[in-house]
Amino acid sequence: MSKSKYFNTIQTLYKSYAKGNNFTSLTASGRTIMTKSTPSDGKDLTEAFRKYVSGPDSWQKTFMKYPSRCKVIEFAPGRAVYEFLVTEDTVNSVGTMHGGCTATLLDVCMANVLVDEKALSDVNSTQLGTTVDLTISYLNGAQLGDTVVIEAQSVKRGRALAFLTAEAYSKKTKKPIALAKQTLALLPKPKL
Repeated sequence: MSKSKYFNTIQTLYKSYAKGNNFTSLTASGRTIMTKSTPSDGKDLTEAFRKYVSGPDSWQKTFMKYPSRCKVIEFAPGRAVYEFLVTEDTVNSVGTMHGGCTATLLDVCMANVLVDEKALSDVNSTQLGTTVDLTISYLNGAQLGDTVVIEAQSVKRGRALAFLTAEAYSKKTKKPIALAKQTLALLPKPKL
């Protein structure tokens, strides 16, 4: 499924959800996005966000395969908690998660929170953005086999820019791995 078709499917899902419609399932290209939905059911909302984060199958051939491996633990508009297992293909030569992989995960996890926050608060469109500033402080390394917890949240959203933060830490030791802040330039709304 192409990215535009995928985002259109997600947009349809959230429009229906925001209007309070119940449905038993929503499927796109053979992929179930949400099942047994009710507007007040946070578990189904989290499940829809999980499907969104995993992205279309085509992402597995791109750099997006790394953020698509994030497991969504919690989701609410403007905030999400993810887990990511550090595997051999994400470490550097000394066996810790590569800084570029860390940066990508934080960048995408923060942006995902914004995309879904917008989709839930404005049923007329899903407004995407592009990162114009990303600052990361690397505090400790994540070892091969570690599970990294990423907590991302929206701080402020304006008409042209959005500001987000994230923290990554070890699930086992609770040691901080990285802190991030992101400025996202919001792209024009798609025509419906």
